[in-house]
Amino acid sequence: MVAQLIFRDKYVYADGAIREMVIWRLPVTESERPHGLKDFKAEIECLRGKRHE
Repeated sequence: MVAQLIFRDKYVYADGAIREMVIWRLPVTESERPHGLKDFKAEIECLRGKRHE
């Protein structure tokens, strides 16, 4: 069973910071997620001139 992607948004700010939000509908509800949704939110500040490999 595969989760279904409901929403995905990624925004890169002018200063290089990144905001990303993702929401999935799970194929089976769980006790900790009775609504059947799982989310992921991230706000990342990128350092200019640095590459993370």
